[in-house]
This record gives sequence, structure tokens and C-alpha cells, in this order.
Amino acid sequence: VVLGFYPNAALPLILLAHLSIRLGALSEAEQLLTKALANRPSDSIASNNLGCVLFALGRFERAAQVFADSLTVT
Repeated sequence: VVLGFYPNAALPLILLAHLSIRLGALSEAEQLLTKALANRPSDSIASNNLGCVLFALGRFERAAQVFADSLTVT
């Protein structure tokens, strides 16, 4: 319901991504977290979760980049 009114709200996107991770839908989680970070780039939870998802998908270089970028966000 929240995303119907606020489709780019970071927190609901992060929560949906968490559910997607728990269900094993890692590609969906990646999309949700990427969208959340586009709207809230300094969100450390979204950055960490995206890095973990990318690592689980075997995209190690991109995961390392996301982790490194999250350290430089202010």
C-alpha cells in the first residue's frame, strides 16, 4: 500500500528487498535495493544488503565496489 502512494520511498523498498532475500529472490532484491539507494544514497543498510546480494549472486567485483562506496558516503 505504501509503495502505491510513495513508489520511491526507501524504507519500504528496503523491507521488500529483505523479504525477497529471505525468499531467495536475489535478483528482485538487487533491483529493490538499487532503487532504494537511488533515492537515499547514504543508506548504510541498503548499501550493505546490496553488497551481500551481489556477493551471493557471484558478482564479486560489483559487491566490492558497493561496499567501498558505502564507506565514502557522508
